[in-house]
Amino acid sequence: MIRDITEATRFPDEKDVLIARHTQAGDEIKVIHGVLLICMRCKKVRNDKGSWQRLDEYIDSRSSVKFSHGYCPECAEEVLREVYKTSNPG
Repeated sequence: MIRDITEATRFPDEKDVLIARHTQAGDEIKVIHGVLLICMRCKKVRNDKGSWQRLDEYIDSRSSVKFSHGYCPECAEEVLREVYKTSNPG
């Protein structure tokens, strides 16, 4: 009896690849957990040393996340009002 075992021998290689990918993903994950004290006004957070720092700096120092800054629609409108007031007093 002759049997093609190509399919059966392929699975161990795929299993090894999946295990390697899973291990790599686990290595890349950094988790922030616990209670994070955040200022209600400026949104700075208190770090492990008791100092206050910007939220984006705090997360950046504890993960591989990179931040890009912009304005949400509400803040953009507020900034434009302030700029308009400053350039057109009265």
